[in-house]
Amino acid sequence: MKKLLELTFSCLLLITVVSCKKEASVASLNGTWELKSVVGGQLAASPSTDKHVIQLRFADQRYEKYDNDQLTESGTYTVTAEKKAINDNQANYYLTTQGDNKQYIKLSTNELVVFVGQIAADGVEMHYTKLK
Repeated sequence: MKKLLELTFSCLLLITVVSCKKEASVASLNGTWELKSVVGGQLAASPSTDKHVIQLRFADQRYEKYDNDQLTESGTYTVTAEKKAINDNQANYYLTTQGDNKQYIKLSTNELVVFVGQIAADGVEMHYTKLK
């Protein structure tokens, strides 16, 4: 009987651990991200070839976008966990900025990919690297 209780308890503990769902980690988005490459679209030049430095800065539910150290956009944002296949990639969140502007993103420790439409329909993927 004791072994049956131990087995039951072990199974319940395992089910509890496996069923825990991780929440979206907004803290991992916090920091400064610099654009490294753009894939797709009909762009005349990539940031790496035209010497533009584009940065996104996230902190405390606020964001700022800079182009060559000039603030071009700012506001508030939210991040929501949602998986979606885009192009040959997998978004794991969507980012909503002021005005209900919704963009799917793929967020990892040091890389941020922002998807704007589908590449097949002149959409782009913007690849950022985390600076700090």
